[in-house]
Parts: sequence; C-alpha cells; structure tokens
Amino acid sequence: MSPRLSLTEDDLGPLFSIDHEIPAFDRLCATRDETLSRPCTVSFESRVRRAMTLKSATDDGVIECELVVERDMCSDRKAMHGSCGSCIIDLATCSSLCCLARPGFWAIPAPGYNGTKGWFAGVTRNLAITWVTPLRMGEKLRVRCEIVPADDGQCLGVARLIISGTGHPDPDYG
Repeated sequence: MSPRLSLTEDDLGPLFSIDHEIPAFDRLCATRDETLSRPCTVSFESRVRRAMTLKSATDDGVIECELVVERDMCSDRKAMHGSCGSCIIDLATCSSLCCLARPGFWAIPAPGYNGTKGWFAGVTRNLAITWVTPLRMGEKLRVRCEIVPADDGQCLGVARLIISGTGHPDPDYG
C-alpha cells in the first residue's frame, strides 16, 4: 500500500464553496472565476471552460450552459473534435457534481473554513459518448447535464450537447 500524499492547495486547485446556503449557480460562478484567474490556467481545458457560459445550476445537480464551437475546438474538417466534446462533457458533469458536493460527499473540507469551503473530490472514471451528428464550427450549443445517483458514492452524469434553436442534437431532424 502506498503512503498517503500530503496535498496542498496548489495540488488540489482552487477552493470552492460547499456551503449549501449559497445557491448552486453562485457557487459555480465563483469557482469558475477563481479557477480562471490563476496565472497557471492556460490549458486546453481552461480555454474550453472560458468558452462555456453557465446559464443555470440547481442544488440537485442540473446545469445548463452555452458555447459556440470555435476553430480551435475543431478537426481539419471544421467539425468539433471528439476530444473537445469529451472535455465539454467532463466539465459539465464535474460542474453538476460541484452543485451536490458537501464535506465528505465529493468534497474535501478545507481547514479553517468551518465546512464552508473545500476542494472538489470527484473524478471521472468512465466517459462514454454517442455522437448523433457532427457539431460544426460556428454552431451555438446548449449543454445540459444532470446527475443520477448510484450506490457507494458513485453516480452517473448524463450530458447532452444540443444545437441551439433546434431542440435536437441533429439540425436536420424532422
């Protein structure tokens, strides 16, 4: 068995509010702002996170956000690359989990905050995606994610990328 590591804030990322007196939308906005304000935040994930605009979030883990498919998210054929879609879905499901997190439940409480702040402790174990249609450069997407509880502290995050204005993943539908 390997020894436990002593983790610091730099290892775990920014603190986020796990105080359920604060609405989920406000908690996620504050966490996003804190994350993107760090000077080391120049990764592909942070560029995708900047492109996503949070529209709603509920305490039961349902979030909606919007983004426009940008050139650096696309393959040479100007369709969203699958790895970018994976990143969007991973960010959405993690955001949904942050809405549910509390000390001891997908959150590690931070010392000195009386249980109001902590680090997110969720991790993606499996990510399966079924694409219905290519998402083209310039299209505006609505991302909706919800959490379905499961046993032993595990859950299922269900995310949909919907082309705005159609209500369906395929703009040629119907």
